[in-house]
Amino acid sequence: MASATRAGKRNRELEEKLEQVQEREKRTKTSVCAAAEHLVCAITHELPLDPVTAEDGFIYEERDIKEWIRKKQADGDAVTSPRTNVVMGTKLFPAVQVRNNIKDLVSNGVIDGELAKQWKKSMDAKEMVETTKKKAEAGDVKAMCDLGIWYRDGQFGLTRND
Repeated sequence: MASATRAGKRNRELEEKLEQVQEREKRTKTSVCAAAEHLVCAITHELPLDPVTAEDGFIYEERDIKEWIRKKQADGDAVTSPRTNVVMGTKLFPAVQVRNNIKDLVSNGVIDGELAKQWKKSMDAKEMVETTKKKAEAGDVKAMCDLGIWYRDGQFGLTRND
């Protein structure tokens, strides 16, 4: 009888510890997902594949912030932050650690949902383009044609040729 009581008590203790661990895991995941929102590009509203830090201190997708700056300058307007609308400089700094963190967090399932799904889709497209570029450089005519069409149409993250 005493061993059954000890076993029951031990089971309750283990259940309580399991609940504590699960609650801690839930809080951690919630915190990380909230922090991931700070990594989202204000222009694309997605996790960047090639993140840069602009002079406003925020993270952007490199291609999109460059286009933002180019349009502002072409219109003769002051370059402003897409996040704050405050005038900012045009220097961009590679955010390698941010890129690596995003990759690790998505790959390990810490960041999930629509943000991760879109990031994975964009990463797959980027890898496909890189593979196709290598084939085209090696003389593959089909790869050359594919790239031409993708550039013409602005597909797979490539800048449209107008």
